Amino acid sequence: MKKLLSLLSILTISATAVPTTIAASPYQKEENNSENLIRNKRQNNTFPIFNLKLSWDSKRYFVSLCNNVLTAMLENNIISSVTESTPELNCNNPNMYIINSNYQFNYFIIKISVPDDNGHWKLIDLVFRSNDFYLSGFIYRSNNVDIFYHFSDVQIERNENGQTEFDNMISGRNNLEYYNLRFNSNYTTLIGDSNPTITWPGIVQAFNDLVNYANRPNYQGNIAVIRGALARVILATAESIRFREVRNNLSQSNNTTFYWRTNFLDTITNWNRISENAVNYLEQNNNLAEFNQRNIILVLIGLYFSRVQNWKNHHDELK
Repeated sequence: MKKLLSLLSILTISATAVPTTIAASPYQKEENNSENLIRNKRQNNTFPIFNLKLSWDSKRYFVSLCNNVLTAMLENNIISSVTESTPELNCNNPNMYIINSNYQFNYFIIKISVPDDNGHWKLIDLVFRSNDFYLSGFIYRSNNVDIFYHFSDVQIERNENGQTEFDNMISGRNNLEYYNLRFNSNYTTLIGDSNPTITWPGIVQAFNDLVNYANRPNYQGNIAVIRGALARVILATAESIRFREVRNNLSQSNNTTFYWRTNFLDTITNWNRISENAVNYLEQNNNLAEFNQRNIILVLIGLYFSRVQNWKNHHDELK
């Protein structure tokens, strides 16, 4: 039985349909054709919102990520189970999930409560594309104004009424303002050739860096900081949803230091390849029990959704 949505408060906000143009946002190193998956989707800006509370305890945070956000994604058909007929999500079992190309929403939001050093909580809304989990930017309320800080490779197009698909995407928020970060979402842009340390306290600080940047976006000293902060935030959200290995490493990073290139880069830049390996194995063996990369990946890229569905249909016929 599916887990009750009482685990998570989910808000759904509807607005007038507007034309949708999605620019590639390749913070993965590899290029893929997942953009094609959204071309024929219903054109609207109805965004589901998933609530998540950041914790200084990494293990507690990732329990919340699994039990709340991933479960809600399953309930909202953003992801679907690959092999299990009863698609209850358990991050600790060997089952895998895949982005559902029949998803209803072009974007979803993870609303994160961020603790600061003084024990106060700040809210940041992270905006992700549904078809590939790419982060488009973040929304922060500063001086009673809601500002969408977005990567330069996110296209903001307006319809004849001057609206974008992002306008009114959060209940009670109108007249959203837009701030172009003036750099793209590619990991090469965010991290370059460096090999920075990755620790959980550093990731918590990265979320606070987003808040600090939003309060002083024109302060020159914030430019380098915000790039590294966004890379760490992506690692703790999108990449931790895609990859068990990333999540498992970060859940240990309260007391262990990891390194960007040494421990993460090869995995997060090969999502397409690992997903294809999984689907090939599934088609050949009719299960993923002995798939040698199952401890690495949790959610497969949506490019292979039709192949998984075809396998399911054929598998059901043989029963």
